[in-house]
Amino acid sequence: MGISIVTDSTSEISPKCAAKQNIKVVPLKTVFGEKEYLEGIDLEPEGFYSMLSQSKELPKTSQSAPFDFEQVFCELQKAGDQIIVICLAGSLSGTYQSARIAQEKCGGDIWVMDSPLSSFFVQTS
Repeated sequence: MGISIVTDSTSEISPKCAAKQNIKVVPLKTVFGEKEYLEGIDLEPEGFYSMLSQSKELPKTSQSAPFDFEQVFCELQKAGDQIIVICLAGSLSGTYQSARIAQEKCGGDIWVMDSPLSSFFVQTS
């Protein structure tokens, strides 16, 4: 039994850093035209800016769904972990609310925190 940290992709934690620190990152979604991308999974910053410069319309973003958090919570609960969730500020996105809905559905030792920041950084050294 341990304590696991979960955040969303606005934290800007790289996949390498997340793996090293054992942090689970739930991606937000970006939509260019008809195609949806998961931030940090199939859309990195370089690709985003390249697509942005070529797109005729601005992309849309979408919060992580409660189901996205539920999947991560279930995986961690199976390992017996307590879970601390730090989300993008609720005043900026519905991601915090999605995490709260998943928390209520999953039950157990899950603490969801509404970050006052739009992003935060983890020191990797």
